[in-house]
Amino acid sequence: MNPSQLHVVSVFSNNRRWRSRERLLRKFITHMQASGVTLTLIEHVMGERDFVLDQHDPDLAGVRLFQIRGDSRQENWLKEGLIRYGVSRLPPDAKYLAVIDADVFFQRHDWAIA
Repeated sequence: MNPSQLHVVSVFSNNRRWRSRERLLRKFITHMQASGVTLTLIEHVMGERDFVLDQHDPDLAGVRLFQIRGDSRQENWLKEGLIRYGVSRLPPDAKYLAVIDADVFFQRHDWAIA
């Protein structure tokens, strides 16, 4: 299997605005890109807050980024709803799927095909 056939869906919501979460997210994106997988990332912000990621950032090359605004009424089950949203946006020919938290890092560089 080619690693690009594996579609990884991950979500990012940082309602408490912790800098460590953003730092881990950027490290996660780099890790997924180096792994060769197809990354679908859903970023959620509350209200009119700025998104952390920029669609035009060259560091996001190849990342399928979807950005969604919400409010505090959506905090319960937010992660699960965002995952469902991301899965629903996969291409129709997507065959392999993994849902991975944006703070998970694999020891093996070839984890996607191992």
